Amino acid sequence: TALDVSDDRQQKQVDVYTLKLCERALNIMNSLSNIQEQYQRLNLEEIRITEKLDLLMGQQCDIEAKLRNVSLLVPRLKSVKSDAKHLSGMIHFTCTLAENVSAKVRELDIAKGRVSECQKRVNDLLDLQLCREGPTVDSSLVLLHEAQAQLCKVLQQKFDEAVRDTDAASVERFFKIFPLLNMHEEGISKFGSYLAAQLKEKTQKSLRQADGESTSVRANVYFADTLTVLLESVARIIEIHQPLVETYYGPGRLLQVVEYLQPECDKQANQILVEFRRSRQLDKQIHLVSENDLEVGITEEQTRDLRMNEFEKLLQNKTGINRAVQELLGHYIMLERYFLVESVSKAVAMDTAVEGSLTSSIVDDVFFLVKKSIRRSLTSCSIDSICAVINNACTLLEEDYALVFQQQCKLGFPSGYLDLTQAYNAIQSSLQQGSIRLQPSDTEKTKANFLTALNNIETSIECIETLDKNVSHEIQINLGSTMMSRDQEKIKSCLAGFQTSKSKFRHLLDFGHEQLKSSAIKPRIKPWVDQLLSVNHVIDEEEFSCYEAQDPFIQELNLHLDGFMSGFKDSLTVNNYQTLIGTLTSQVAQQFEKVIFKTAFNRLGALQLDKEIRALITYLSTTTTWTIRDRFTRLTQIVTILNIETLAEISEYWGPNAGTVTWRLTPQEVRQILMLRTDFRADEIKRLKL
Repeated sequence: TALDVSDDRQQKQVDVYTLKLCERALNIMNSLSNIQEQYQRLNLEEIRITEKLDLLMGQQCDIEAKLRNVSLLVPRLKSVKSDAKHLSGMIHFTCTLAENVSAKVRELDIAKGRVSECQKRVNDLLDLQLCREGPTVDSSLVLLHEAQAQLCKVLQQKFDEAVRDTDAASVERFFKIFPLLNMHEEGISKFGSYLAAQLKEKTQKSLRQADGESTSVRANVYFADTLTVLLESVARIIEIHQPLVETYYGPGRLLQVVEYLQPECDKQANQILVEFRRSRQLDKQIHLVSENDLEVGITEEQTRDLRMNEFEKLLQNKTGINRAVQELLGHYIMLERYFLVESVSKAVAMDTAVEGSLTSSIVDDVFFLVKKSIRRSLTSCSIDSICAVINNACTLLEEDYALVFQQQCKLGFPSGYLDLTQAYNAIQSSLQQGSIRLQPSDTEKTKANFLTALNNIETSIECIETLDKNVSHEIQINLGSTMMSRDQEKIKSCLAGFQTSKSKFRHLLDFGHEQLKSSAIKPRIKPWVDQLLSVNHVIDEEEFSCYEAQDPFIQELNLHLDGFMSGFKDSLTVNNYQTLIGTLTSQVAQQFEKVIFKTAFNRLGALQLDKEIRALITYLSTTTTWTIRDRFTRLTQIVTILNIETLAEISEYWGPNAGTVTWRLTPQEVRQILMLRTDFRADEIKRLKL
């Protein structure tokens, strides 16, 4: 059996394995220890093999049962093999039969398709034969052409009759028929000529009425109105007939209609401009300008420019009429400049003080005229006109207008009495000499004019800023959506002229304040601050207490400063008054430094000086809304150094220990300040490392 065969095979393997082990054992058994080791290994191997044999013997029953089941399946496999062969034969037969049938069907379909194609060709040949044997279309084509020619002739006659009868409805009805007969060009030509004739008739009628309109309300702008009517008529024609033309003739045909309208529009507009120059005698008025009629002419030219710009926006291209308009634009700009120059000259000549105001009438008058001129140019919507008028206005402000204030500032501020103390001292001196010389009224008038000029300059700067902002805003509102990038650059360049004008007036204002400083501030500050030289600052405790009870210097100085500033407070604008206080503060600080370097101090004297400087800063801080402490930085640093108790203490303020303090004194100045202390030795001061 199979089991016996398996046992024999396993026995043979065991014998072979045993022989190999014995062979290996003999090779390594050369000592008793090796023999003992190999013996133990063989025992372990024997135990392992015995366990494996026991396992195999335990599976013998299962293996024999499976082999018996396999032997039972052999007869059934033979019947399955027979059935499979039978099924394969049937499938092969069916496949062969289907292939034969399909091939015949395909052949039948091909034959059927060829028969159908043959029948179609036969039918086509029969139809062709019938058509060939029928009548020709030559006679019908000739008849059709004759009918078309007759219809076109009738259509043109009817259209011409409708034009002669001024029957707009019939003209429009016949105009719609032209494209149906493929006569697009003829229809556009006749309709464009019809519209141009209407435009000409309407304009000529308006020009014939010009002589009878001399007494009407709008006589001064009659030609501008006539040009407006002409351009509005063209725009209205285009707007009304655009749907009609594009619906029946197709998109883009409206431009052909405009090509008939535009030459007639140019012709009539030029005729209006010629009549305008003849009637208004414009060429003569350019040389002989009447100030009374000047603004009327400017207004009419501005109105005309406005209408032309509106018409250009509609057509979006330049036409022949623009050449004539450009010539008149030159006249308009010339007249506008003349009007502005003459009006400003009158405003300067009529300049008077305004009651209750710190400025004179010239500021409001001049900027009203400038604003009016620029706004008038804005309504024309002509970029070149706007730029020219703005440039003229800026030039006028920088030259003619600023020259008035420049001359007033060059006269300077009179060095008369500025407060009651000076006036009282002058009168006492005159009485002692036996004569009283009162200050003439011309001096007071000159002072008032100088201060008013400063206020006018400062107010003019504000007006220029406001004008710049308003003009920019109005340009964006009126022209912002239509300006090209090139036009925007032009406007931007012109508006930069306002900044140039503002800078010119700021320099002029600085010059005026310098004149005021040299004439009024410096001569007053020096004697007041020099009073500090007469006050002893090398004092003891008793004198320090007396100074604390009644200060001998700072109260009088503050009184002088208060009287000086009160003389200007009601005469200057807020900004000018603040600038004056700033200048006054700087001069007081500078003069204080000079006086301090001429004075000797001890410790208590330095404390007294510190109190005086603090009182001065406190007082001046109450007179202005601007910060003034930075103007006293050097002075407060000088006082700080004077108030140290010992020379060693200087290291706490100077050098690495200064912290965030920025010292504005040099080491040489620090030594010079320390030399003012009578209780410090000069040799010790020189040895300081600063």
